[in-house]
Amino acid sequence: MSLVQPKRAYPAFSKTTKELASELLCMVDGDSAKAMAIIAEIMYYSPEKSIDWYCERAIAKLSRQRYQTVV
Repeated sequence: MSLVQPKRAYPAFSKTTKELASELLCMVDGDSAKAMAIIAEIMYYSPEKSIDWYCERAIAKLSRQRYQTVV
């Protein structure tokens, strides 16, 4: 009898994903609900992309918004 680990329903997050998520959370001052709302909106218009892609787009969106309010 061998002990086999059950397969995960979702793959573990990569180091890059954790770094992107951390950067996104910093940009929204730790407001995870706001970060998830931004990602949910992006997911609605672009389904079936990777979580890294969603985080990158959310970060880019926030960066553009901050640049527009400064200028």
